[in-house]
Amino acid sequence: MQVTVSEAAARLGKSERQIRYMIRQGKLRAKRPGKAWLIDLADVPAGGLSEGQTAARERVAARIDAEATKVSGDAHVDGRRRYSLTDMKAYQIAQPLLARCVTELDAGHAATALLRCSLEHLGTGCHWFERDLKSAAYHDARDAASRAVVALYLDGAPAARARGA
Repeated sequence: MQVTVSEAAARLGKSERQIRYMIRQGKLRAKRPGKAWLIDLADVPAGGLSEGQTAARERVAARIDAEATKVSGDAHVDGRRRYSLTDMKAYQIAQPLLARCVTELDAGHAATALLRCSLEHLGTGCHWFERDLKSAAYHDARDAASRAVVALYLDGAPAARARGA
C-alpha cells in the first residue's frame, strides 16, 4: 500500500516539506507516477519513530530534565528562600542572547558556543557554596562572555561594531 506525502507526514509527525526533503535526500523512498509523490507504507513506521529512537529520545529528555533541575536548583531550602540560576541578572541577559545567536548565526558559531559556556559557568557558580569556587566559576563566565563578544566583533557582526565592542 502507498501513502501520500501528507499521510506520511502525519504518521511521522513531520511537515510535508520535511517529507519532501527526506525524499530528495534519499532517506525515504518514493515514486512519482504523476504530480504527487507516493511512499510505500512499509517505509513509513507507525508513530514515526522506531522503538530504539523513541527510547533514545526518552533517555535524552530525562537527562536534560535532570540537568535542568540541578542547574535551576530548588527555590527553597530548609524553608528559606535562596536564589537560583534564573534569578541571576547575568543569566537573564545571556540566555536570550544565546537563543538569538542560535537562530541568527548557528549552533556551531564560536559566539554561540562561548555564550553557552558562559551560562554553564554561571549555573555551576550559582550552586557552589565555597566562596573561592563560586568566584572562579563567575570569573570563567565573564571570560567566556567577553570572548563571545570578541568572536562576534572579529566575524564582523553588525551589532558588535555598532556597540563599539
